Amino acid sequence: MVNYLKTRYSFSKPIRIKDNTILASDIVLYDSKGNKCEFNGKITHHFFKDFWFDLNFKGNNFEFLNTSEKDNSLFYGHAFATGNIEITGPPRNLNMNITARTERILFYLSP
Repeated sequence: MVNYLKTRYSFSKPIRIKDNTILASDIVLYDSKGNKCEFNGKITHHFFKDFWFDLNFKGNNFEFLNTSEKDNSLFYGHAFATGNIEITGPPRNLNMNITARTERILFYLSP
């Protein structure tokens, strides 16, 4: 579960860990509704320091948010999107390239 988003995902196969690399190769993520997202990439590190991300996601009608008022009274709801997400760089300076469109969206905003 991604706690902040309250979304739960399962993986089609294990993520591999080898030496100083965490590797995802041709993995399919499934959201709680059974929608799919292709996941590829790697996270490199030096003995769990100096992390570097190179991750790619390609989803279709994939659930990205599933929160309630109890989780965050100012902003909550359900969101699904189709598109590509690339995340690269070190944690303190991540680059995100997102090309996506919303599908089903239901948000609640509090003034």
